[in-house]
Amino acid sequence: MVVFANMAVVAEVAFAESVLQAGPTGYSLLVAAWTAGMLAGTLAGGRLPEHRLAVTTLAGTVAMGAGIALAGTAAHLWEAAAAYATGGLANGMEVVATRSFLNHRAPEQVAGRVFAVYSGVLFGCSSAGMAVAGGLLSSLDPRQVLVLAGVGGLAAGAVGWLVYARRHRPGRPSGAPPASPPPPPPR
Repeated sequence: MVVFANMAVVAEVAFAESVLQAGPTGYSLLVAAWTAGMLAGTLAGGRLPEHRLAVTTLAGTVAMGAGIALAGTAAHLWEAAAAYATGGLANGMEVVATRSFLNHRAPEQVAGRVFAVYSGVLFGCSSAGMAVAGGLLSSLDPRQVLVLAGVGGLAAGAVGWLVYARRHRPGRPSGAPPASPPPPPPR
């Protein structure tokens, strides 16, 4: 999702100023809408019980992708801002849920390394997303790049849900790896 969200970061400037004809004020309104949503989402995410962290991370990923995709389809600035506020809310909850999940799951002796790897992946994916968007904007409309970023986020969330559902099937112990097929009978 980080790759796709950062594709949106690059495309939203051109989208607000060129496609929606809203200028720098319109761009600032989009950023403010995302930020306000994210503030509310982080505050709400801080109240999550531990057993809801993984599901909230996945739901936040899907909702963030939906917010970005809907913004890309907006005909008016207010529609894009409303979609961005929704995406920001989901992003805030997802960030808190993900980091809290890692904090609860990482053994104390390796917690620093876990968060270092997590941060490295975030920064690498951010850079990749921005580079991809820069390349795409030379051949696609900013609206198309936003929709592509949103759909990519939805796909990332869907894959996450599939993996989660497979690992949490009824009848399997929580946290156990997927069962291997039984070996073939001897001949």
